[in-house]
Amino acid sequence: MSHSRTMSIVVASLFAVFCIFLIGVWYPATTSYPDSDWYIKIAEGNIKDVPQPFASRVLDPLIVRLLSVSSGLDIDTSFYVVNALFLTGFVFALSLLFLSVSFMSPLLAFSIVFVPFLFEFHRNFYMSDILSGFLIVLFLLFLKEKKNSLSLFLLFLLFFSRPTDATVLGVILVAVSFYKKEIQLARAGSAVFLISYLLSSQIITPLGAPNIHNISNFIYRVVEPPYYFVRNILGIDWFVSAHVQYCQPKLLLSLPQWIQMGNLKTIGICGFNIFNPLSVILYALTTFGLIPGILFFALRKNVRALFSKSETWLLVAICYGVLLFLLGSLVPNLRTVSYGWPVFLLSSFFIFDAQTKQWPAKAKEYLIKIFVPMQIILLWTPYLIVKNLSYAHETLKFSLSLSLAVVFYAIFIKICSIVVKKYNLVYNL
Repeated sequence: MSHSRTMSIVVASLFAVFCIFLIGVWYPATTSYPDSDWYIKIAEGNIKDVPQPFASRVLDPLIVRLLSVSSGLDIDTSFYVVNALFLTGFVFALSLLFLSVSFMSPLLAFSIVFVPFLFEFHRNFYMSDILSGFLIVLFLLFLKEKKNSLSLFLLFLLFFSRPTDATVLGVILVAVSFYKKEIQLARAGSAVFLISYLLSSQIITPLGAPNIHNISNFIYRVVEPPYYFVRNILGIDWFVSAHVQYCQPKLLLSLPQWIQMGNLKTIGICGFNIFNPLSVILYALTTFGLIPGILFFALRKNVRALFSKSETWLLVAICYGVLLFLLGSLVPNLRTVSYGWPVFLLSSFFIFDAQTKQWPAKAKEYLIKIFVPMQIILLWTPYLIVKNLSYAHETLKFSLSLSLAVVFYAIFIKICSIVVKKYNLVYNL
């Protein structure tokens, strides 16, 4: 690979970060995000007052505290500096992975990285999102380069940033390693997974307070997905807690005394809220733009071949990204669908590279030229509509955003079908 191509892709990716920082001037960072206070408390040394699951996410606040103590910067500034460094490191590592994609260009790299969810990670710099993303992209980079010891060390660190995500990643790594008959990696991964999990759950977790419902973490994790499936997918709002409420209950039921659920004594149903499933659809269509649709179309007949021919690191990224993308609709904050980035910002382009290697160069170039502007518009226009039309009714904002997403998807699919027929293209792994 030429040095000039390498530099141009890296520079284009880092320029996307510069643009994200620049937009932050108009949409400055804020501490108003509901969960920010918990990370600030940990950085200030008050972890005992922090409820689960936030009390287990100590790595980012501890790095911030170390910077603050050593440099004299206040906690807020230290959070900003640390987050900016990790965001830049995340994009730089991602751009190094881009270099292995034959059709990657600077403009395409820019459009992949210049996404609203990374901007939100920058704005909400108290959160641990970008640190966990940085650890995961380095984990995948080293796994691709067969530097398994470094990958496993990063998995270990991830347990102290976002333990739930680390658990999912660890289980997938072990399962994929066994599937690909990399027994040594599977055994080492299992050992690191068990040690990290025990340290996180038995030493770090008890330092904080229980979750707001005062029930065991195991029960909390078991109950959370079906609760949010009913709320986010089926659109039925629940009444479950005196601490956080979204609605007034129309039906209340008292829990039997033999069911020990901490502070939860009653549950209720408020009714149907169409904006819950609409929000899921909107996030699914606009977090990664056109990429999920293209990936689904390309893989609809090639899933078995994908599993049999892909390298270990790529299968780990695919399985982890798809699972996190789907689970993102089953948690309180839908921004977590963006945690599926390993499959959509990374794995997808390796898959496309393998599938389109026999395509004429002209066809690839034409589709990329069409993809880049449509992707940027599709990503940013709905985001800016929601961001700037704060005075408008929710129905109007959702209608505009969803309509735009559907129209752009339809246009791009039509263009792709024309190009496929013109060049007689097929997807093969």
